[in-house]
Amino acid sequence: MSVRFFASLIVAFASVGLISSTIAAGERTAAHSTYINSLWDFVQNSDYTKWPVDEEFAGVGVGPRAGHKTYVSNLGDWKHGSIAISETWRDGKLASLTLFARQKPGYSSKNNDWYWVHFLADGTVVAASPDKEDHGKAGFVTSVVDGRLWVFEITSAAAAEFFTSGEPAKSVTRPGAGPGGMTIRSGDAETIDLYLAARDGFETFIVDGRVWVFRAGAEEIAEFRSNGELAKSVTRPGAGPGRMTIRSVDSETIDLYLN
Repeated sequence: MSVRFFASLIVAFASVGLISSTIAAGERTAAHSTYINSLWDFVQNSDYTKWPVDEEFAGVGVGPRAGHKTYVSNLGDWKHGSIAISETWRDGKLASLTLFARQKPGYSSKNNDWYWVHFLADGTVVAASPDKEDHGKAGFVTSVVDGRLWVFEITSAAAAEFFTSGEPAKSVTRPGAGPGGMTIRSGDAETIDLYLAARDGFETFIVDGRVWVFRAGAEEIAEFRSNGELAKSVTRPGAGPGRMTIRSVDSETIDLYLN
């Protein structure tokens, strides 16, 4: 990695705190757009693929989930100036990547002092942490078109299709299921279920039509990811969004999630 590129990027990171955190995705300021362009230039011109690979990277707790391979500027603590670039691959080709950058303490309590931006492989910007979406949820990007709410997981193939062609090749419609009775559209039914189930402070999964709910950072998540199940769990039939059954490690977690 070029020392010059790295140094200039850290300077840019320090200035991003001046950017408004209420920018809508389609209404980014010129300063923010210029900043994002500088990050894409860095991605293209740096040797980040020579950085260490973090085999255990699962995301930073905000923004997109981890891709298939993540390079980090330094292994260890996420101190100010740390960078992670997480790649998502499809059909043997790089499909998209997320750049995460750790800011100074106090930069953004909502994002745990991280700035992130998700690019398609051609540099198209899907989402960035300062974007404000009226119906946004962590890990998702949304767009209202003709009164319908489109929802996608940020790193999904359907999101890539939407942001390059205006609509995925295949889509699912759920009339009246969205906020204020809006119709929801997405690339598949599971994404709609995941979107409806998402809550701040929790990590959710859909398995066989049931919602698994965990408090953010819960140690049981690793067990669940490995086994797709827990040794002990609690089930609450029909209590979730769309009357989906909820499962979790204990009743208290379900109660907190529902309230």
